[in-house]
Amino acid sequence: MNQDSKYDDLLATRWTRELRQDEQAKLERLFAEEPAYRTRWEEDMTIVEGLDGLPDVPVSSNFTSLVMQSLARRVDGTVDHSSEAKSTPWWVGFGFVPRLGVGFALVLAVFGSYLQYKKGDSTQLVESLALVTESETVPSLEELQHFEAIQMLAQVPVDVDWELITATE
Repeated sequence: MNQDSKYDDLLATRWTRELRQDEQAKLERLFAEEPAYRTRWEEDMTIVEGLDGLPDVPVSSNFTSLVMQSLARRVDGTVDHSSEAKSTPWWVGFGFVPRLGVGFALVLAVFGSYLQYKKGDSTQLVESLALVTESETVPSLEELQHFEAIQMLAQVPVDVDWELITATE
């Protein structure tokens, strides 16, 4: 990082807040390396302190838009409203309608869930789940006896299967 950018970073920090001790030490090292920065810093601090003494001016909520429109008029005499159209969603013009639709969908989902619960399908689901979990999931010794032969069938090339299919047709 060159000295100008170090100076600019410290100055930008000072514009927003007072410098901490480590930042002040960096500034002093910068002054030792380049004495011209000290006079520049003093001039900049005169400006910063002068601006800090000014009262805050209230700014309107559409200040940026007004500035951009004024600049557009000065440049080519036209104002581009395309950025304004893109910044607002399409449903803002409808007001409360989207919120009403979302609320209605939520109420409908809750009501449907309540009806499903009352219908008793949940008890059927629990009963069928109990039947499935009671079944024997471990294979018997007779099934495991031919495991290696079954495993070898899975390693047969796929071309043999296509030959068998064409032969049966």
